[in-house]
Amino acid sequence: MLADVDGMVMHARGSTNGGGHPEEVLFRCAVELSGEVVVVRLRGELDLAGVGELDRLLEDAAVRRARRVVVDLRELRFVDSTGLRRLIGIREHLAPSAEVVFVPGPEAVQRVLSLTGFERVLTFVDDA
Repeated sequence: MLADVDGMVMHARGSTNGGGHPEEVLFRCAVELSGEVVVVRLRGELDLAGVGELDRLLEDAAVRRARRVVVDLRELRFVDSTGLRRLIGIREHLAPSAEVVFVPGPEAVQRVLSLTGFERVLTFVDDA
């Protein structure tokens, strides 16, 4: 779903566990645009099932023109190895033209980032 409201573009995409009901959405990502700043909000479980949706969102022309991209992990409940690679990929994909920073996620997500060393590689800010 793509809607343009007062200069804000929202992408609501997600993967479900097969039932297709909204309460069963396992991953959702949304983008908010404000000038040259893009906030990407990740919600749910970032794993093999969800990375395709995130990839499609990152190919959006508006996201690719951003000067700063803030990836908000606060509503992310789970991340697997595929999701971890995609988080690094966001930075590598957009970094030539944009500063990419991350808002820390819940303790479980930050623990995975810490144990894998990704916490030292990604740039974190206090909030979006």
